[in-house]
Amino acid sequence: MEGPEATKRRGAAASGGGGGDVDRMPEDCLSLALSLTTPLDVCRSSAVSSAFLSAAKSDMVWGRFLPPDCQGILDRSAVPVMVSSRRELYFRLCDSILVDGGEKILWLEKSTGKKCYMLSARTLQIIWGGDNRYWTWVSVPDARFPEVAELLSVCWLEVKACISSRELSPGTRYGAYLVMRLSPSSSGLADPPQEVVISVEGAPSSTRRVHLQEPQRVSSNSQGGPSSQAPQGSDAVCVPRERGDGWMELEMGDFFVEAGGEELVEVWLRGWQSLHWKSGLIVHGIEFRPMP
Repeated sequence: MEGPEATKRRGAAASGGGGGDVDRMPEDCLSLALSLTTPLDVCRSSAVSSAFLSAAKSDMVWGRFLPPDCQGILDRSAVPVMVSSRRELYFRLCDSILVDGGEKILWLEKSTGKKCYMLSARTLQIIWGGDNRYWTWVSVPDARFPEVAELLSVCWLEVKACISSRELSPGTRYGAYLVMRLSPSSSGLADPPQEVVISVEGAPSSTRRVHLQEPQRVSSNSQGGPSSQAPQGSDAVCVPRERGDGWMELEMGDFFVEAGGEELVEVWLRGWQSLHWKSGLIVHGIEFRPMP
């Protein structure tokens, strides 16, 4: 039969006060231990006991998860960031801020604190992008920037993004993603495939073939007539996929950010292998995010 003390201990654990001997540790020690984990671990630990909950709110903990160049990031913010604690600042940055005159978006990956960026279409090097015979700049309600680039018609399609590895989190493999959509009248973007090349300080890191629009293959259906189907197997290349914000994204490739380096990362989308007319691509920007 369970004694009174055992019942008391079990009740404390059930009510969130069951941290045991850990609860008797100084809060600074708990905070230091938590700061050596990850933001996700800290959020989970806050449910263990009141002592963990208190330690998990400490500036000591969240200060270690903020980027080393945090003050520089805040100085680049398009609007002042007003917060009362480092924990609040961390989650404010996870929500994203506009930087560099509103031409880029920066946010932290909530579970790790690693930096993510989205470069607006205006920051990209788009061949013929300044000629309104080939590209037009328009505002759309669900865009995160004032303008996006819409392709009217070109034979030579080339879009390039550049970012310094210093702006990203060291020791991390990043993916580059074209955020885009297609206009109802888009054409010439399915076949042949386009090419994406990513280089780090001039050295190729990733090369792949992509389709800006998923191509349809003609085959015979069960009634003997033609039907359309997406390419599969060895013919498959990367195609855009739907996002939760109403846009599409195309995985362009990946690269690794070395610790302590400052290298130029360049991403090229090239659609000039076949000089046929292409139209209807709407470019929102290019994102750089840690790979899963």
